[in-house]
Amino acid sequence: MSEPAPKTCRCGNARGHPRVTTSYDYGFWGILGLMFGVTPTPKRVDFKCGVCGQTVETITDKGELERFRYGAKE
Repeated sequence: MSEPAPKTCRCGNARGHPRVTTSYDYGFWGILGLMFGVTPTPKRVDFKCGVCGQTVETITDKGELERFRYGAKE
């Protein structure tokens, strides 16, 4: 069985492309924790194209988000 094609923006850039950046959303309590030196798990991670600004992919699964707690690990 073949793998599904990766999600791309209208420019054709996919997650992992140098022009696609990672944006983290921590929420209020996460930001408060960051100010006190705690590394929280983000609530949502968005991958956005730097050329067209379109969101390529969004992660909200808790198990998947735990991988992004200390930075992007792809």
